[in-house]
Amino acid sequence: MYNGSMLNKKRTIYIIGAGVVGSAIAYVLSKNKDLEVVVLEKNGKIPDLNQSSRNAGVIHSGIYYSKEEEPLKVKYCVEGNKLLYEFCEREKVPYKKTGKLIVATAEAEREYLDYFYKSALNNKVPGVKKISADEIKKLEPNISAIYALYLPTSGLVDVDKLILKFKELAEKNGVKFITNTDVTDIKISEAGFVIKASSNKRTQSYTSDLVINAAGLYSDIISKMINKKSTYELLPTRGEFAEFKNTSNLKVHRNIYPTPFGFYKATGERAQVGLKEFLKLYKAGIVTRTVGVHLTPILTAKSTLGKVAIVGPAKTVNIGRIDYTIKLKPPEVYLKKISAFLTNIKREDLKLHYSGIMASEKNHKDFVIQSDENFSSFINLVGIDSPGMTACLSIAKHVEKLVNVLNAS
Repeated sequence: MYNGSMLNKKRTIYIIGAGVVGSAIAYVLSKNKDLEVVVLEKNGKIPDLNQSSRNAGVIHSGIYYSKEEEPLKVKYCVEGNKLLYEFCEREKVPYKKTGKLIVATAEAEREYLDYFYKSALNNKVPGVKKISADEIKKLEPNISAIYALYLPTSGLVDVDKLILKFKELAEKNGVKFITNTDVTDIKISEAGFVIKASSNKRTQSYTSDLVINAAGLYSDIISKMINKKSTYELLPTRGEFAEFKNTSNLKVHRNIYPTPFGFYKATGERAQVGLKEFLKLYKAGIVTRTVGVHLTPILTAKSTLGKVAIVGPAKTVNIGRIDYTIKLKPPEVYLKKISAFLTNIKREDLKLHYSGIMASEKNHKDFVIQSDENFSSFINLVGIDSPGMTACLSIAKHVEKLVNVLNAS
């Protein structure tokens, strides 16, 4: 069985997918001159219509995830946050460390925020603090809330320019990016993995010593090409956004999030229960949780806040992997979600903005980053949903370690 024993020769690595994670991995691996790295991308350009390019660009701090259930999300979000800021500063990628407010508008939400405050401390999120209604008003005059958590390490990045910078630096180091190439099959031979792909109505074949599956919304499909018994199954989740003019009595200066809450899986209704009951229902799998519809200022190419802010995501499931436009939610949905803390907003202020589809894994809360159980030189990255963009460089460094172990085997 081929497991990638490749001592004493330059190893060929094919990365499937050139989103923010695949491109970050290509950049990190490009520094190793003993590797020949090729990236296959199904879309016609980089970036293009995929999970990464339809990302709101929020740099997360790592507050929402538990070490017990989502250790990789905790580790790679907190590490990746720091690495991402350092990279953007060094490489002149537009970014802004705005900070984030997670606000409570009712006393019943206070215990939820206290729970996530403890989570932030446990996850070693830097600088998080509780602030009062008066302090909220000083930071955000147009936001009404009785209590909030302030997270100074949250911010914004231009995701498209981030991907392009990863690609530019990787190419300088010899990485080859091949676009308009849709992987259709992967087989094992004595020479290694044989990747078949459709390109301009022609079938191309590529042979690789090692394969990294960073195919985003199609990562579960790619995993089954090499292992028919693979149990990975994505639940594509569409996130829809509205927008408003970020001026005058609606202006916000940072990410504004509501208190995270639970909703019943069976009905989609909000679980109006205390924290203790929510945690009991969550453990039983009766409810799931969401960070809620929030406000995100748009970043300009000059790393300043623009004249538009977006509202979302309003989530929809069971819509497939490419349905961005059918049966979009009307502005009234967004108004209902945010009017408790952005009290000046009116229906006429809102218009629909865009939508994206997130690659959530149906059976795993955490990221999946591991070799296939039968083929160690086939590394799967599945369910890299939020905070995947924030974590991209930390994930890439982890993949680099996996590759180095394989190199030494």
